[in-house]
Amino acid sequence: MDLGMKILKKKRRGFTLIEFVLVIALSGILFLGLSQIVLTTLKCWNIALAESDLTTLAEIGFSRLGNEVKQIKDTTSLITATSNDIKFTDVNDNTVEYKINTNKMFRNSNVAVDNVNALSFQYLDKDGNTITSPIIAPSQTNVRMVRMGITVATSSQSIELQSLTKLRNVR
Repeated sequence: MDLGMKILKKKRRGFTLIEFVLVIALSGILFLGLSQIVLTTLKCWNIALAESDLTTLAEIGFSRLGNEVKQIKDTTSLITATSNDIKFTDVNDNTVEYKINTNKMFRNSNVAVDNVNALSFQYLDKDGNTITSPIIAPSQTNVRMVRMGITVATSSQSIELQSLTKLRNVR
């Protein structure tokens, strides 16, 4: 019986202070390591989210630009055609202008896209040849297609979009 009581007494005995300190120290080290992984993951998530927002806003503004350029009313409706500014009358007789100013793409006087580093237009004839000096209103334009480009950037990301748009109402 004495041997059985010794085994029972040994089993009932708790943890020592050294064992508690070791468990707490190891738990702290493990927690610090896991917290660094979580923080790094959150930083990456925030960067990806910011890039996604930037891309979405740029795509929406650029898509609107492309859709509106398609709607130039007729061959005498192109008012301005420079490398970074286009102004025209659309099928609803609205005057629409897209240009860049202070890192913003403007549609008329309203900001269409923020953080714009570059906005470019290239004008092409019916054969796809680049026109260096497009004919504008009141004369009939020789522009049949517009190649557009936009670069949108923040401190850590940069996105470049390009599109070629054929004018629907200009033959």
